[in-house]
Order: sequence, then C-alpha cells, then structure tokens
Amino acid sequence: MSELSKLSGKKIQTGLICLLVYYFIVNLLSLRLPFFWGDAIVQSSIAAQWYYDNNFSYFFLPIADNPGHPPFFGMYLAVWWKLFGQSLVVSHLAMLPFLLGIAWQFFHIAHYFLNDKFLFFGLILFALEPTILAQSTMVSPELPILFLFLLGLRSVLYKLKFWQTLAMCLIVLLNTRGIMLVVVIFLSEWLLNFTSLNARFWKKDNISPIQKIILLFKSIFQLIPKYIPAGLVALIWLFVHYFIEGWIGFNRENMPWRNSFIPVSGMGYVRNFAIFGWRLLDFGRIFMWLILAFLFAKILFSKTLSKNISQDKKLFGILALLFPPILVFFPIMIRYIGTLQHRYLLPFFALFVILVAYSLQLYFQEKRQWKWINLFMIIMSVGLISGHFWVYPDKVSQGWEASLSHLSYFQVRNKTNDYVFKNKLTKEKIATGSPNKYLLKHSDLINIPGKYQDIDEVKYDTLPYLIYSNIFNDFADSTYDDIHSRWILEKEFYSGKIRMSLFKNPDL
Repeated sequence: MSELSKLSGKKIQTGLICLLVYYFIVNLLSLRLPFFWGDAIVQSSIAAQWYYDNNFSYFFLPIADNPGHPPFFGMYLAVWWKLFGQSLVVSHLAMLPFLLGIAWQFFHIAHYFLNDKFLFFGLILFALEPTILAQSTMVSPELPILFLFLLGLRSVLYKLKFWQTLAMCLIVLLNTRGIMLVVVIFLSEWLLNFTSLNARFWKKDNISPIQKIILLFKSIFQLIPKYIPAGLVALIWLFVHYFIEGWIGFNRENMPWRNSFIPVSGMGYVRNFAIFGWRLLDFGRIFMWLILAFLFAKILFSKTLSKNISQDKKLFGILALLFPPILVFFPIMIRYIGTLQHRYLLPFFALFVILVAYSLQLYFQEKRQWKWINLFMIIMSVGLISGHFWVYPDKVSQGWEASLSHLSYFQVRNKTNDYVFKNKLTKEKIATGSPNKYLLKHSDLINIPGKYQDIDEVKYDTLPYLIYSNIFNDFADSTYDDIHSRWILEKEFYSGKIRMSLFKNPDL
C-alpha cells in the first residue's frame, strides 16, 4: 500500500470516528431530557411502561394506547429499564447503539459515492441536518427505524444479502411504516440495477424493444425472492394483529390520534401538496436546495460537465436512492390531515445531503476552488443551524420535534406546573394540548399524580382553566381566537421562542 493510500485511509477513519464521537456527545447531552412529542411518548414511554409494570405478561398494548405498530420497541425499552433501572438516563442510553449505528451506516453509504475530501462535507451536512439532530436527542422509534433503513441501503450497495434481509425483517417489526420503507429499499435496488442494465443493454441496437421490456420485468422479478422473508414477517404481524384486535393500520373510532387520519379532499390536496414541498425546504434546508440548483444550473450550461453528467453512474445511483422515499411517502402524506410529519422524511433528508455534497464534488472535481467550496459550505451550515430558530406564527402548525427549538419547552412547562401546584389548582379541571396532556410519569418518569384534560377530548369552555402554548398543534383556530379574545390571562411564562399561558374562563 502506498503512503498516499495510507494517508487517505487515516483521513477516512478520522471522519468516521469524528461522526461516532459527535453522536456520542449528542446522546450524552440529552440524558436528562424528558420524553417529547405525542407519538414518541405513546410508542416509547407509555408502551414500555405497560410491559415494565406487567412484567411482559401481555403482548398487545391496551386499545387506548395501541397505535397499530408492532410493540417491540416498547419491549426493548422496558428491558433496559428492568436491567438498569427506570430513568431518563437509561432511556437515552438505550438509543445510543442506534445513534452510533446510524453514523456507521451513513458513513459507508456516503463513502460509496463521495471521494475522500468531499466525504467530510457530506458528514458535516449530515451532522447538522436539523430533523435528524433533533430526533437524536429523543427517545424515539425513529432512531432504530432510520438505522435499519440505512443498514438496508448500505447492504444493497455493498451486496450484503444477509444484513439486508435482517434489516428489512426487523424494520417491519418496529413500525408499520417499516413496510413502506421495505418498498423504498426495493425500488432503490431495482433502480440501481436498472441503471446498470441500461448501461449494458438499453442502447444496443441488436436488442428489440420487446426484449428490452422483458429484461426490464426480469430485473424486477429477480429481486423478489430477496424480499420474501420481510414480506412474510409483515403479513404474519398484520394477520396476528387483525385476528386479535380486529383492525389493521389504525382504528379511527378509538385511537386518540384519529383526527390525524381524516382524509382531505379538493383544495385540501393542494394545501397538503404545498406543505409537503415546504417540509423539504424547512428548517434551513432551503439553502441546500438553492446551492444545489445553482450548481446543477452551472453544470448543465457547461459543455464538458453536462456531457459527463449524462454518463455519471454515481449521480444516477444517488438519485436511485433519493427518489423512492418521495415516491412512496408522498401519496400517503398528502392523503390525510395530520400525516405531514417531518420525521417521515428522515430517509430522504439523510440521502439528500449526499446529493448536495456530490454536487459540490461534481462541479469542483477539476477546479478545486476552495474559497467557493468553503463559502457554499458556510452558507449551508449556517442555514441549517438557523433552522433551529425558525418559529412560525401560532396558528401555523410546526414540526417541533423536527428541530432543537423545542428544547426550551421543558423549562416553561416546569414553571407552569410549579405555578399550578403552588396555587393549588386542580389539574383535572385544566384543559391543555399535546404533549402537556400526558402524565409526568410518562414524559419525565416521575410518579406525580394529576393529569391535565386533553383539549381534543373535552369541552374546554366547561372547565375553569386552560393552558395554551405555541408548541401545541392541536388547538383549533376557533379555540385559539376564543381564549385570546375572551379568556383572562392569569400567568404566562417564556423561554427562548416558547411560551406557555394559563387562561381563566371568564364565564365560571
């Protein structure tokens, strides 16, 4: 091995080590953070609490807390509690293997496409990606889901059949969304094979159009056996759940989050389409999109680069990984009122940074103008960091779990709870929204009695008090207008961009 190769290898290892250390530090700094956001609390803390309290005597969760997903993530967390004690620290440490796994898998995927120097740029953008970073501070099933998805893709790229099969089987046992991600992996693998097939056969004159179509379908059917184990696991789970519970996916009549699955119609699709587009640009990603558009415009107007781009196998490989998450999730996300969640797009966000880094590599591969490269990286990095300070007006629903802007919520919530306790107000007579509606036993693992009323489950105007925060997304505009115009503001607390207000009913 040459000295140059040894030096290059050391730099690559340094990049991997830095990413692993980075996520270790993120986990270390998050050890005291309570569980956050409704879905994460239900699928992690509440589920784990059920298995922990009942010593795994039951397999299915109670109907009120059953989101329709396989319960193994809650079981996993409960096992950690049984072994090391029930605490926030242990809960976050249980996420550390997945965080390190995410870093490991992403590094190898990025290294597959990026050369040594631009690999570091990809790692920097990945480390700063707002939604991935925000989720990395939480105890959330999104972390093992993202890890297994990246493991599946890495296995596709590096021809690791066993690990791909294992990843796909496990991901469908974590979340029903895992079934969709298996479809994403299938489409990505087929597109990767199709680009290779296209290069070898598609342009040959001695192959007829019918033969080309046959080759196309053959390339699809050749992949199917590899996906049979994951498909069987998914079918078994769906059958068992339906046999025991009588429903699959979601039970709109009983589940607390049923309003999220109300279908839209007419202009609702247009609105959701626009929101979906903004999710891709949100929290500073717009800067990456702008620079990506600028670089590709420059490439297309360059005779040399535009000629090379049409034959760039790595670029087509990245696009083969990038498009399937959109193709699979877009139709589902715009179908319902409450499914436009940033976290559903974590696979896209992870892969998008590779495309952005590769666009830098593609444009600057022959002319290493480091001043321009560094300038673009500074703009994108500052843009992504700024995303954690993006807060929208109250009536605009925001993905608070998708950036670090939510961190100050815990401080204002604690101040509000202290005020309620000191003034001897009864929690059961106060309406509030998510995630404040959950027991502290489930959010903070503190067994303090008393639970606020869920704004979605009660007539708020029959209660003497109401707690509102701009972090709540479950307040109707009419409710917001009513309490801010008629109700009496008794106390308000601020921290960062978050505020929490205690209103008194003027009619009681």
